Amino acid sequence: MSKIVLAATAISVITAIAVYAEINHNAKENDGDIARWETLAEQGDTAAMHRLIEFYDENSEQLVEVVEIIDPDGNEVPMEEIERQNEENKPRHEDSDKYIERLNYWLEIGVAMDDPVALATKGI
Repeated sequence: MSKIVLAATAISVITAIAVYAEINHNAKENDGDIARWETLAEQGDTAAMHRLIEFYDENSEQLVEVVEIIDPDGNEVPMEEIERQNEENKPRHEDSDKYIERLNYWLEIGVAMDDPVALATKGI
């Protein structure tokens, strides 16, 4: 019996992850979805607010510049490689400040409403 429950749980988790990934992938490709969710959420649609919170949370990152890397063998990685990696990471963070600002906006609204998704995301 426990094997069946475990398999069903695994299938449920995989399905949820696939749906979540599809939502985020589509939103990244189409800014129109984000604008539509923003409009609906402003009108009180909590499902749209949840999608916005999830999208902004998933896509907002703080840029951290690395100054030193030591590999598992204890050797220092050359500074040129570190600078190259730092430069590669910068373009990924172009929209991040905007996303962080919008995430905080929707989290404040959700927390004020005692919304469980906003509370959980804020807690994380």
